[in-house]
Amino acid sequence: MKKKLLLLCMIPILMLSTNVFATNITPTDTIQKTVVIDKNEESNFLNLVDKNIEKDNIKYILENKDRQELETIDSKVMEQTKTLELSSNNKNTILQNFKQSINYNDGEFVGELYRLDDSLKISSISHGKYEKVFTIDKQYTNLDKADLDYIPKNITIGSYTYSLTKCDWNIVDNEKIQNVSIPKTYTANTTYKTIKTLDNPYTYQCEITYNGEVSKKSIDKIQYTLTYKQEKQEQQEEIQENKTSILPYLGGTGVFLVVIFFLLPNAKITNYYDGKYQVIKYIRISTRNPKVNLKNLPKAKTNAFSIKFSDRLDKKLTGKTVEIITPKTTYQKMIINKSIEVHL
Repeated sequence: MKKKLLLLCMIPILMLSTNVFATNITPTDTIQKTVVIDKNEESNFLNLVDKNIEKDNIKYILENKDRQELETIDSKVMEQTKTLELSSNNKNTILQNFKQSINYNDGEFVGELYRLDDSLKISSISHGKYEKVFTIDKQYTNLDKADLDYIPKNITIGSYTYSLTKCDWNIVDNEKIQNVSIPKTYTANTTYKTIKTLDNPYTYQCEITYNGEVSKKSIDKIQYTLTYKQEKQEQQEEIQENKTSILPYLGGTGVFLVVIFFLLPNAKITNYYDGKYQVIKYIRISTRNPKVNLKNLPKAKTNAFSIKFSDRLDKKLTGKTVEIITPKTTYQKMIINKSIEVHL
């Protein structure tokens, strides 16, 4: 704004001026431009690149195009779950069965994921029931008869009833009656059996989460360094002193209109937020040395910008490059469409 006010204040001085002085120009032999384009725009760029340019009335011819592929890295946080079926539900035992970290590779993104111990989930898995025969041996002594009436047919232990399945008699003492040896006392060795229904051993489903940052390297940007060499030509005569200024003939109104024309914006900077691109600044871009300065934009809310050109400016700049100045770097970008997008 200060520059615009200064230029308006200079109008009377320009109107009174009657001399334009010659300027001695010392041109450089070469000019280099660095242009960064999307890989899918490379064909259009090569078709539209300037074969010659002019600066300070000196012509330069394209001599060399150095191409360099720029690697970009995208990253994101990924999670992956691993599951094991184990016979123990002890946390320390379970964790020993999971690796501390695992490699991640989905064909695009690669990286390492790390175990989150607090994410461990354990759930029991039933494997049904089975039947098993249990046996108890029991001895009965001092029996005066080898008679099963003396032996219980069933016994109860806990909630289970055992049934007699076997009984072996042993003579312990004998007595003589009329010189005949007759058993006096017996011992009974018995076996009882029952069938119990039991649960098959449980196993445990153990689930744990791995988390980490993965990245993808890609080449989607191409940088061209264009070298222009000064065209050989005869030394131009020094510009002669012009004794008459055109400004007095235009009059005050004419000069004011000319100055206003060169001050009017011909492009706008938009910033993406709230789901759309919104205008944050109007600017004027020179057709001779086009530049867009993205520094010091207090109204910007995100790092996504779009520079939109007027129809008149678009026709003049299509196929040329514009210098993009950001807080971190400065580079050239090819103008193919009526607008260009920049992500800081």
